[in-house]
Amino acid sequence: SGKAERAGGPRQLARASLKMYRKFSLFKERTAGTVATRHPPTGGALEARLRPVNAILGLLTPHDINAPTLAKAGFTLEGLEVPITGQAGKVVIDVLIFNPATGLLVLFESKSGANVEVEQARRYAALTPVAVVQASQVTVHQRVRLSKIVVYACVEQHRDRIRLGLTEAKVDFPILTVGPDKITMTGPSEVPTGLADAFREPVLLSGPPSRVVSFDHDSPVDAVVPIVRAQLVAALSHQRSQVSLPWLTEQCARHFSLYGRSARGQLVKLIAAAARQVAAEEPSTFVFRPPRANEDAAVRLLKTPEDLDRRGRTQAYQALARSARTRRRRTTEVPGQLDLLRELDEVDDGSDSDEVDGEETP
Repeated sequence: SGKAERAGGPRQLARASLKMYRKFSLFKERTAGTVATRHPPTGGALEARLRPVNAILGLLTPHDINAPTLAKAGFTLEGLEVPITGQAGKVVIDVLIFNPATGLLVLFESKSGANVEVEQARRYAALTPVAVVQASQVTVHQRVRLSKIVVYACVEQHRDRIRLGLTEAKVDFPILTVGPDKITMTGPSEVPTGLADAFREPVLLSGPPSRVVSFDHDSPVDAVVPIVRAQLVAALSHQRSQVSLPWLTEQCARHFSLYGRSARGQLVKLIAAAARQVAAEEPSTFVFRPPRANEDAAVRLLKTPEDLDRRGRTQAYQALARSARTRRRRTTEVPGQLDLLRELDEVDDGSDSDEVDGEETP
């Protein structure tokens, strides 16, 4: 019997090698003349309105694919969707950053389109640095003179329209422009030195801005469901019996703690809606439990693939992945561009039909 086992090993290895060769041969044939890309884990295209925000966050992120220009200049991220009330009224700062060495606060207003709200721009202009610090999470550790500047961020094709809108509002804010291959800042000559130096030359991009924020409180539920499902499957792998909604929200929204209170509440509701949908699609694995008195809402994990043997565990995870793929909304596609993971999955499904009980059919 020992000889049979030893003889079976090489045969199994040969079959596995042949299967892998067929799989990649089929994939090569199907993708000939095309460009294959790996979509982010969400399975969908990044919302256009989130591109300027992600470009800013990428400039604050060390070890990102692009240069962390703002981080090198001494700026730190202090808040997202921060509501501030000034003398002229309330505004919600999309991204708030601070340089503790110079006391400079930079208030970013991210624009997905080409329109500028005149009254909003004027409310921004009326804000004082003290009001921003008092209403946000900024901590000033040393005595320094505070100052602030408002920067409008937009994609390249909307820059001229944004400038016209700011002129109409009679404000002269600098504009951070996110292009396909570079990020630039244009505006008045009185931009504070630390910020002006960071953008004295265009920031060349090695690739598209990273997806630091895949969604926000205004995103549709369908865009969040794949992210929530991935975190719940990860919890299954750790053999957890239940996860609370606040924990799940923090796992899905990387910068959850930096959002303003209103935005945090909306994010929790969004994650709850996505978790309900995942539980409805996988009732044998997940159950959504509404909030109770003195208890947060939670998702119960009824069974985990980790309780099975090695082969059963793999098959269970594959079943969850297949179930997610069948319900996944079709992603935005670029002509001539394929989804690498989807193509490999389809090739894999096709190649499995050539084998029965681990043996090749003639």
